[in-house]
Amino acid sequence: YTKISLKSLSFSFNKLQHSLEILNLLKSPQDSLGQATDILIEESIVKLTNLTELRLTGTELTATGLVHLIELKKLRTLELINLVGIGKQSPLASLTQLTSLILRASEVEDTSIEGIIVQLSQLTSINLSENFITGDGLKLLASLPKLTSLN
Repeated sequence: YTKISLKSLSFSFNKLQHSLEILNLLKSPQDSLGQATDILIEESIVKLTNLTELRLTGTELTATGLVHLIELKKLRTLELINLVGIGKQSPLASLTQLTSLILRASEVEDTSIEGIIVQLSQLTSINLSENFITGDGLKLLASLPKLTSLN
């Protein structure tokens, strides 16, 4: 596949809206692309109804934007990097169809696992690197029935 950097994201072609399955908008340190925002999710990403994989860098994402991800019924892999403010409650807990979740450097703590992640019973893979997880959080992760990969 081809990697491109996007300065903006606008979907005016129905074919793209209904055929795109993977969207990777991770920001590299040398990239000038800004952070993902609630507006990006609300106005553009939710229109991609066939997305199975979504990857975002998101210090500007809030629960207001994340709640719209529920509309992506085919989403199986979600990667959010630098997400701020993941507490004990989050719209992420409603994404029960996810099989892979990556929340790197996103202030995830044991309470986040208890309130959100253990609700995601279909998870087979989870990456919580660069977060604040203790042995108690790992015990909670062990309750996920299908989990086979933990980072």
